[in-house]
Amino acid sequence: MGTLADYFRSAGLPAVPSFAEDIHMRFKPFEHQVGDLTHMAQFTRSGIYNEPGTGKTLSMQGYGLWLAAQGNKVVYIMPPILTSQFHGSLARSYPNYDQHISCGILQGTPKQREKIIEAWGVNWPDLLIMSYRMFVDYHVQMKEQHGYTCVVVDEATAVKTASSQLHNAVKIFAGKQDESNGVVLVTGSPVDTNVMDAYGLIAIITPDRYGSKRMFDRTHCIYAIGTPFQMVLGYQNYPVLNQSLFAQGRRIKKADVSDLPPRLITEIQVTLSKPHRELYKRIVEERIAEIGDRVLDMTEQSALYQGVQRIVLNPEQFTDQVIESEALVELDALLETLDGKKVVIYAWFQSSIEKLQLRYKHLNPATLYGKTVGSKREGEKMKFINDPTCKLIIANPRSGGVGVDGFQDVSSHVVFAEVCPFPGVFQQAIDRLHRTGQKAEAVNVYILVPAGTIAVKLRNDLIKKDYQQELAVQDKRAVLTALMGGDGLKGSLDSLSYAIEEKEVDSIQEAA
Repeated sequence: MGTLADYFRSAGLPAVPSFAEDIHMRFKPFEHQVGDLTHMAQFTRSGIYNEPGTGKTLSMQGYGLWLAAQGNKVVYIMPPILTSQFHGSLARSYPNYDQHISCGILQGTPKQREKIIEAWGVNWPDLLIMSYRMFVDYHVQMKEQHGYTCVVVDEATAVKTASSQLHNAVKIFAGKQDESNGVVLVTGSPVDTNVMDAYGLIAIITPDRYGSKRMFDRTHCIYAIGTPFQMVLGYQNYPVLNQSLFAQGRRIKKADVSDLPPRLITEIQVTLSKPHRELYKRIVEERIAEIGDRVLDMTEQSALYQGVQRIVLNPEQFTDQVIESEALVELDALLETLDGKKVVIYAWFQSSIEKLQLRYKHLNPATLYGKTVGSKREGEKMKFINDPTCKLIIANPRSGGVGVDGFQDVSSHVVFAEVCPFPGVFQQAIDRLHRTGQKAEAVNVYILVPAGTIAVKLRNDLIKKDYQQELAVQDKRAVLTALMGGDGLKGSLDSLSYAIEEKEVDSIQEAA
């Protein structure tokens, strides 16, 4: 397979450490993974924006080993659910690296962290793995007291909000443009929900590019005229945005490095029954629901937004009537046609996931969502992969769409029981299956879209945002507009045609 030294030399890195000759890599790097390593070493601050499924982890770990061999200390930050997985993959990909480079994870309760830090003393590990929250708490200490010189941010859309604590912590750690502290932002979705996401990444890698968020907005946002507040109608100057995003960034597309067939996307249009439709309309118009002694107040836009999504799969939450969800009836029929094949089902809300888990108890489902924490997460994943009686895994697109590998070995069917309006999250979720190792001819994606509900708007938002993302990154790929139709579905309720600010929608979905 070759050694770590071979990998370093292929990437043109100077000062190859002698111990690298003794590390026989488990996997031979692909040509694009060699290019990734070259790119990271070329720039003190860089972005690796390769599509999900192209294997970014191998190169980001190799880069850390090379930096550590030169006397640097590197911190990797990521969602907490990925820290142990990342640590384990480092040992698998680079056997016996720990005989030369030390590595540790800082996690747990405050008391547990105190014990870890006490054991380290003044000699914190060469490579340190931690969550975003831990980095916010320790970034100054790591930089000023323990000599860390580079931060690698995995799933870097986490820093897209320039006003967030994490963004500011990474920026403080990096220092000014001419300082030597390194930053690598790694994500498959540099434009995650809308064009403005790109600013957070650009402001860290090349902060002088725009100078301020206001200048970025003036360059790329189109505002409504004659309104008392700034409403973004669209975006502009995409070539300039692309140049800014990729000034020190790199993106590899799966189509360029693999022969995977394109995804097949099928929309299943659902018609609500008359009682279900009347309940839905009443909730929208009155913005209040009575359930026994409980009153649900949905006068706030965010509460209404969540309520009208949940009511499609969970009408029983809003009425004492017995109302069957037609979307679930359609899902029953779909699963029956798949005849026992393993299927990944995504839903946004905990109540929806738990309802699906109970409804399909006979299929021994696994789950990945907010309640799936710690070692249970790995156990649920392996249950779906290894247990022949487990036919479903039911997941939140954010919980089950990030840092999960192995679904492609056992499944080629994915269902969105609730529409995901964010192209970055949508693509990530599908790419748990549409990646190297997929054994089927194609990955089949099914989206349940109940007509006359907010699901139609969410579906059309997904199309619009995916097209904007395409313009920003200039992938020249078959965008969802082509796969699902550019005109969009019809039939969303007039009373739901209010404008929902993107930032509010994003925060709502994050909370879910």
